[in-house]
Amino acid sequence: MRVPLRSRWAIGFAVVGVVVLVACGVASSGALSGGPQSQPSRSTGNKLVSISDAAANPCAYLTTAEQHQLLVYPGQQTRGADGAGGPSCEWRTIPATEGVGYLARMLHGPVPAGRPAASIYNMPTVEYTPADLDPRTNCVYLLTVTPNDTLWVQYGNTSGSLPGLNHQVACRKAQAAAADMANTIRRVPM
Repeated sequence: MRVPLRSRWAIGFAVVGVVVLVACGVASSGALSGGPQSQPSRSTGNKLVSISDAAANPCAYLTTAEQHQLLVYPGQQTRGADGAGGPSCEWRTIPATEGVGYLARMLHGPVPAGRPAASIYNMPTVEYTPADLDPRTNCVYLLTVTPNDTLWVQYGNTSGSLPGLNHQVACRKAQAAAADMANTIRRVPM
């Protein structure tokens, strides 16, 4: 008996859907992570925190669903190594590739100038090029959250090991993450 073409397509899509769901479940449980267990991601419940609390935990800027969408492991909180101080959060890509991922932190006070970019959720946005990052494989967006608070969102390949990554691709990825983070932050009471 021959299976109709539509049924074969439906079965194919169902199989792909199950594989994606299983992969997301394994990735979110940390089973694929070779490193130490990271800090749990922000709950998507109704509890809101202040901007100062959010600045203290930048790993809360991406929900679990957004992490799945961006194909990243849960964030690891770090301290700024470039003298900007304050906590940062790094999200490694799935599959884990050394030096490839996202970084976010909240800056307070004056920020460096950059090239104006399309605003994200009506937050003034600039593309910034730090001197210590290769602009061919990295992109940083600065979003003005309040007059004194600026969200730094970065995507990059610091090791230069990812084939096909250029500035334009890095900026698209940084912009997508910035939109997710801005959506989370804009729900925080000011």
